[in-house]
Amino acid sequence: MNNKPEIVDVIIKDEKQVAEVYFSIVEEKYYFVVYLDILPQVKIRFVGMSAGSRVYLTVSSNITSLKKLLEGINLIPLKTWQKGTQISKRIQNRCYEDSGFTIEYEDKKTGEVEDKIANLVSSLETSDLSHIVESEEIHKVVQVVYYGYKEQMWGIHLNPFILEKVAKLKASIDIDLYASGPDLE
Repeated sequence: MNNKPEIVDVIIKDEKQVAEVYFSIVEEKYYFVVYLDILPQVKIRFVGMSAGSRVYLTVSSNITSLKKLLEGINLIPLKTWQKGTQISKRIQNRCYEDSGFTIEYEDKKTGEVEDKIANLVSSLETSDLSHIVESEEIHKVVQVVYYGYKEQMWGIHLNPFILEKVAKLKASIDIDLYASGPDLE
């Protein structure tokens, strides 16, 4: 904005006394990040690129109704759809073949994928998902969309704690990776 850097997010890691300051990059979905030690005094620790990402749960079934799928869910779905309804006004004669919903715990694109997965599955613990988890007719997918800088793509580290929580949902994990950005000289 006005040729000045725009801070889009600041994440404080209390346990490490570190601040991550995220700056947007024009026409890109990844970020420039300045990592700062904030105690005992502020100093730069590292600078680099950080992927933008989304993490959400998709639940769908071609047998179970949307109403039944949503029973016991305490979170507001980001999107819902019903079997037999038109997919989009732009695409004529195309209808959903199943009913379902998506839940995204946080809609910000900054931050670590691992934290987003942990937050999503932890937020679901307050819902009664037994009818979803136990049904083989209901598909459960934790979806990760990762937008990285092509010259600095980091990995995704799924620790046993996260994997155990996803396994309790009997969900699969789908990771879509997108790399973009200019070539380095």
